[in-house]
Amino acid sequence: SEGDTERAAVLLEETTALTGGVQYKPDLARSLVALGRVRRTLGKVGLASKLLLEALDLSRELGYKLGMAIALEELSVISMVQGNGARAVMLFSTAYALREVMGAPVPLVDRTAYDSAVAASHSQLGETTFAVAWARAAARPFQEVVEEILKADDSG
Repeated sequence: SEGDTERAAVLLEETTALTGGVQYKPDLARSLVALGRVRRTLGKVGLASKLLLEALDLSRELGYKLGMAIALEELSVISMVQGNGARAVMLFSTAYALREVMGAPVPLVDRTAYDSAVAASHSQLGETTFAVAWARAAARPFQEVVEEILKADDSG
């Protein structure tokens, strides 16, 4: 967030390598999300997506709901970058529902970027389509959405 994304990437690569052991899986999930965010910022969307899907899968395996929510939010931004507003809304809505259940709102430091990304997906889809997509995703169990995203990655 201070602008030195190249240095952040190097440090996060080191962190990810250090947390790769079995004992530190929650830390590894957090590091993968942070590294995915940095890679996306550097324009390496494919690599970012791979890292975020790995973080999502690891968080799912651990039952780490906040980790799943954060990974879904980052994956939604990638969906927006790729022009897939419908998928972005599904992921945003699922992450939002997860955060609501946990009582864990988006941190203030991330709020502006989050609001901007949600607004962009709203703009891309239009009022009605956005509202319908949001409501549909919110009505689904988060586990179902996570499995769908991970399965789509395995088949694609």
